[in-house]
Amino acid sequence: MTTDLRIKTKASFFPVAFVVAILASSCDVNHMGRCEWFLMPNPDQEWISKVDPGFIPVCARNLVINRENCNLQALLEFAESHYGKKFRYDDMDVDTDSKFPRKVTAIKECVSDEDLPFWKKWSRAVEDLINKYFPFT
Repeated sequence: MTTDLRIKTKASFFPVAFVVAILASSCDVNHMGRCEWFLMPNPDQEWISKVDPGFIPVCARNLVINRENCNLQALLEFAESHYGKKFRYDDMDVDTDSKFPRKVTAIKECVSDEDLPFWKKWSRAVEDLINKYFPFT
């Protein structure tokens, strides 16, 4: 009798563990892979003295979850050309060899999430559901 119970428990544990592992690996709590980020000027005046000549201090901001990274600098023309356009934080190239603040070298803009594969849309929907009922903040 106990052997049958142990076999059923083991058989039901593996599918549940597999689903939990998949969900945990696709978790994007900070929305780095979502098309929600904007490049905006940094309004803090103390950053102007820290950037290189010809550069301006900028922030990568996510207005959906109110996150930002203001440790960045970009050329004025580059910042103007990308102002108000959405991008994914993961698609932003930053020069890690430069001094602090880091130089933004390239941004791949995104139009919408419609061109994403089905599995990515599904994982984001599950992640939103998890964040709704179990918020991390």
